[in-house]
Amino acid sequence: MKEEIIQKLKIVQSRIGRIIKSVERNECTENIIIQINKAQRMLRTVRCLILKDYLVKITGQSGFPEKEILKYHELIN
Repeated sequence: MKEEIIQKLKIVQSRIGRIIKSVERNECTENIIIQINKAQRMLRTVRCLILKDYLVKITGQSGFPEKEILKYHELIN
């Protein structure tokens, strides 16, 4: 899970770099907004992965079945 989170954060980092370059070059505002939206979606994905990882850790400590927590997590997302 940790590797997947790191991989997705690296993707976000590269997208933010593209956004910065686009702004510096005064590129089309519409393209910049599209790039920002893509980065935001990826950050939401990372946030969900971090939450899922945290829930798995907590369930392991509390004795609650991990499958149940993951099932409810998928329903929420």
